[in-house]
Amino acid sequence: MGVKESNDRGVHARYVHAWVKENFGAEGVQKVSSRLSSLASQMFTKPVPHGWYPTKLLKEVFEAVDKEFSPEYPDALRDVGKAIAERSISGFLQYFVKLISVKTAISRSDAIWKRYHDAGRIEIKMLSEEKGFYKAAFIVRDFDAGASWCSAHKGYLEGFLPYTNAKNVTVTKDKCIHKGDEYCSWIATWEE
Repeated sequence: MGVKESNDRGVHARYVHAWVKENFGAEGVQKVSSRLSSLASQMFTKPVPHGWYPTKLLKEVFEAVDKEFSPEYPDALRDVGKAIAERSISGFLQYFVKLISVKTAISRSDAIWKRYHDAGRIEIKMLSEEKGFYKAAFIVRDFDAGASWCSAHKGYLEGFLPYTNAKNVTVTKDKCIHKGDEYCSWIATWEE
C-alpha cells in the first residue's frame, strides 16, 4: 500500500479504553486486552496519553474492539469514534469550537491531525455549499490504522461536526485503501 510506519498519540488508546470500560466494565477491558499482543495490551491498559505508539498497535486495539463487540453491537466502532470526538473536545475547547464555523474548524484539520499522528495527512474538499447546506469530502492519505479504524473515524466525524454548530450531520464512507482505493475518504453533509 505504500504507507510508511507511523506513530500515534496514546490518547486514542486511553479514550478507547475508557469507552470499553464505561460500556462493558472491567470484563470488557479484559476481553479486549486478551485479543492483543503484549505491547498493544500494555498501550491499551496503561496508555501514556502524550506518548507516541506505533500505529500498528492502535490498529490491533480497534480490530480487537471490533471482533469482541461488533457481532452483538454493530455500532461499536462508530460509537468509539464518537466517544473519542466527545472526549477530545471538552472543557474550554468545547466552547471555543462552538464559536467558530464548520469551515473554520475544518481548515485547522491538518494541524489537529499532526498533533495526534506523525504520518499521513487529512484534506477536506468542499463539494457544495448552497443556502446553509454543505457537503465535503474528508480524505486521509498515507495512513493505515486498519479497516476498523476507518469505521471508528466515521463515528469521530459524526461526533466532531456537531460541536462546530453543524446540524443534521450525515457521514458516509466513500473510498478505502482496504478496498483497493488510493486513500480513505468520507462524505459529510450538514446544515448551518
